[in-house]
Amino acid sequence: MSKSVNTMGKIIKQERIDHNISQENLADMLGVSRTQIWKWEKQKEDFTPIHSEYFLSEMSQIFNCDVDYLRGLQKERHRAETDINGVTGLNTDTIQAL
Repeated sequence: MSKSVNTMGKIIKQERIDHNISQENLADMLGVSRTQIWKWEKQKEDFTPIHSEYFLSEMSQIFNCDVDYLRGLQKERHRAETDINGVTGLNTDTIQAL
């Protein structure tokens, strides 16, 4: 089992606890069993490739964080936002129109 899977399980568990969500409630939100949540958190089972993006995307919305944070690929819950106005020189209305 890869290090990122180990980290991912710990992060998912901590986010669930921080958001005061039980394994059962998270399972209901994702349409899986409570046992499946337990397996992911305890690193007993990896996400299957076909489901990983879906479940990680759903959890990132539930926990209000980036998917890469859940994967253990970044330390911050959210990526630092770039000042797109400063980078492009365009005003907000122009950017939104694009």
